[in-house]
Amino acid sequence: MRGRLAAGLLCLALLAGPARADHDEDEHITDEMPYTLRPDEWRIGLWKLERGFGAGPVDFQLGTYTWPYLLWLADLHLVNVYGKATVWRRGPWSSTLGTGLVYLRIDGDPDDPSEARFTIIPVEGYLGYRLGPRLTFAGGLVYTRVGVDGFYQPDDDDAFLRGAVAVDNLQIPITMEWRWSRVTAFVLQARFLAFQDTAGDGHGHYDIDDATMVDVVASGESNALEPVESFALTTDFVWSWSHVNLRLGLSYGNVTIPMVNFVSPAKIVFPNLDLYVRF
Repeated sequence: MRGRLAAGLLCLALLAGPARADHDEDEHITDEMPYTLRPDEWRIGLWKLERGFGAGPVDFQLGTYTWPYLLWLADLHLVNVYGKATVWRRGPWSSTLGTGLVYLRIDGDPDDPSEARFTIIPVEGYLGYRLGPRLTFAGGLVYTRVGVDGFYQPDDDDAFLRGAVAVDNLQIPITMEWRWSRVTAFVLQARFLAFQDTAGDGHGHYDIDDATMVDVVASGESNALEPVESFALTTDFVWSWSHVNLRLGLSYGNVTIPMVNFVSPAKIVFPNLDLYVRF
């Protein structure tokens, strides 16, 4: 069970730092930015499937991460859906609110009949400002609520997972996008862990390490990760054409798995890659 969970979450980690595309007044960056797809617009890529909608003055989008569904082949059951709406726009200012739902069930091995079930609800808000035609600055708050039921105990080889499971957290992403041309853009982002708590919804217990057990019936602080000291810095180069968008970059810090927002205890260097079309 533990090996399949590690493989599943590491697969999700590859989704970190989703792609951002060069944009104009009508086509904006949407990932971790205060913008949505245009009504009736589709985005299909390596990691995501999304569609834009319009309802009067409000634009919103619905989407899902696609790769996690392959985990069903390994008996790791995960489904996810998310949405985001533009709630305020005035001149160079824009703001969005979004939420989602992830359900993950890990069945035990034949000699380990334990089962763990996670219900994860992220809530996020972003505010951005376009400083002229080339620079956009944005900041956000991403709060993740974890509901748990069952039992999970990582082994000594699960350093990536230790301290990441069964905790609620609040993260703060700050992003700058600098358009060098209509084809090429540079994106710089800093992401900080503001706080985390043991999960407060559900029942069961989770052994983080030999000296730390999280009892999810109770509430209290978890010391698995230190707020403020847990961060990630990302630099991306983005190339955008009529419909095709390619993003390449590097990140350093604590890996955050998108949407579920688990944060790895160790700081590493990891690549960012995405390829998608918008039409």
